[in-house]
Amino acid sequence: MKKGVLIQIGVSILVGLANFSMGYTDVWPSYAIPIFKSAHSPLSGVFTKNQESLIGSIPMLGSLLGTIMSGKIADSIGRKRGEIFFGCINTLACTLICTAKSFYILLGSRLLLGFGNGLNAGIFSIFAGEYSSVSIRGTVIALAAFGYSAGVLVSYIMGWLFSYQVINYFVLTINVTFTISMCFMRETPIYLLKVGKEKEALNSLKFYRGTKITTQEVIDEFADIKSLVETPKQQEMKIFSDIDNNNEDPEKEKLRHATDEAYVKPSNRSAWKALLSSKSSLRALFTISLLICLAVCMGMVTILTYAGTLFSKAVPNLSPDLCAIALAVANITGSGLPIVMSDWVGRRILMITSSVLVSCCLVTLGVLIRWPLAPDWMIPVVVLMYCFCYQLGSGSVPYMLNSECYVPEVKSLCIVLSMSVMFISNFIMLAAYTATVDLLGLDGTFFLYAAVAAASAVVSYLIVPETSGITTEAIQEKFARGFLQYRVLVKE
Repeated sequence: MKKGVLIQIGVSILVGLANFSMGYTDVWPSYAIPIFKSAHSPLSGVFTKNQESLIGSIPMLGSLLGTIMSGKIADSIGRKRGEIFFGCINTLACTLICTAKSFYILLGSRLLLGFGNGLNAGIFSIFAGEYSSVSIRGTVIALAAFGYSAGVLVSYIMGWLFSYQVINYFVLTINVTFTISMCFMRETPIYLLKVGKEKEALNSLKFYRGTKITTQEVIDEFADIKSLVETPKQQEMKIFSDIDNNNEDPEKEKLRHATDEAYVKPSNRSAWKALLSSKSSLRALFTISLLICLAVCMGMVTILTYAGTLFSKAVPNLSPDLCAIALAVANITGSGLPIVMSDWVGRRILMITSSVLVSCCLVTLGVLIRWPLAPDWMIPVVVLMYCFCYQLGSGSVPYMLNSECYVPEVKSLCIVLSMSVMFISNFIMLAAYTATVDLLGLDGTFFLYAAVAAASAVVSYLIVPETSGITTEAIQEKFARGFLQYRVLVKE
């Protein structure tokens, strides 16, 4: 299965291009807005503060809408076609940005770009979790998510070194490359089974496992996937269909037909009904949504978005552009570690360790800003340590769990709900940042973020299960035992 590992890694790198585009465009305003204010602005007219605020915030509105629709799209046209649809939307948005001369065209393009990014945020989590093997699932998901940090770093470097036109045409090329390449990928086995294409599903599984023959290992995994996709009542229907009809007496035949009729309706129940009837799925959704909310409230989104302003206030003697690039380097370095550590160390340990280290870094940062106990250069050093520690677990583990904890029947819905929590939390953090700094000061803001990180460590210890190397069914069993997962681990 070594070939299968290489195929899954290759697909993850391709999917990572979509996340690369997200990271690239998220920090685009940090260097594009000064261009709009300059004499070399590609836009006609004067660029106002209100327009500056809209350019930065409007993608969040589009992302929320895209995330809400991502589950429906993924279930209607498939995971692969959903990603192609995202690529087409972002290609159109980037084309409009490249040619925009009016603020309103640029604003509409950013809204469309946010919509595409929201689609990808939901579909990517479903797609990556469905083609990956259990043994390397964490590595595969982390590698695809790594593209976001790479996009942030490249975006900062491009904004520092190249012209406005080159910056925009570069990300347009990335989106075109991604869209064309996705056309040659396979749909996931789970989706194909859900739409009744059993033969295509088996061929898809063989492709992602790197084999042309149906090995016993493939047969076993295919059986496990079918058991997840089929409800217990559907499985019982299959047992009835396997009975030799020639030997059935009239009473048994009536029983079989009555049973079939009784089972058709539950198999077509909505995802909402399935979710509300499953305690394990509800607990998983609550746990992951809480982790995502706490991770966002540790302040990473505000630090990335307002990197220039933050460094100008904290260390005015250093170049904000250089500090922003150093921030992105720390970000991408921290993002790389979960790729090799998530399946080796485990998700739970990474999350707890990361949260504790982030809290320590934020406390240190607040102390250094309030009391000048060290040279100015220590502040950006601690910020870099913070970014590294955040990406080690807090910025990656919740999204791994989001891809692997849900059964197919409710997976799309749960991912949409949890990713909506992320975008709403991002919007609130960005909108409240200026008011929080005015009220508490920059040091007090970091102390507040530190308290959130400490709370995340406690929550991770109490209610987060270890999911490394086990099937979705086994993960669901852990959630079925209750919220306090640390007790489950002690018993095990």
